[in-house]
Amino acid sequence: MAPRLLALREQLERGLFALGATLFGRGAERLPNTGYFAFPDIDGETLVGHLDRAGYALASGAACSSASPESSHVLRAMGVEAELARGAVRVSLGAGNSAAEVDGFLAALQATVLRLQQLTAMAV
Repeated sequence: MAPRLLALREQLERGLFALGATLFGRGAERLPNTGYFAFPDIDGETLVGHLDRAGYALASGAACSSASPESSHVLRAMGVEAELARGAVRVSLGAGNSAAEVDGFLAALQATVLRLQQLTAMAV
C-alpha cells in the first residue's frame, strides 16, 4: 500500500507546486501519505475552513500541536518565516483515495486559493 500512497502524494505535491504552494519536508524521509504545504499570504485556518465546506478534511499546523493556534515550532526551527508557517496545512491520503480524488482536491484548492488571493488583494 505504501507505494500506491507515495504515488498519490507525489501527484498531490506536483499539483501543489504547480499552484504555487510552498512544500515542507520535500526530500526528507516521511510518511508516504502526508503532505504539508502553505500558500503565501493565506491563513491556514481560513483555507481549511473553505476546503472543509467544499468536502475536504484537512488540518492546519503540525499534527503534534493541532490544538495550538501558534505556527509550528518545527517549521520555525527550519527557518520558515512565521507568516508562512501560520499558513501551513496538512493533508493525509488514505487507502481509499484515488488519483481522480487528488485531481478533484487540487481543482477545489485552486479555486479556493484564487478566491482568497482576490480577497487579500482587495483588502490591501
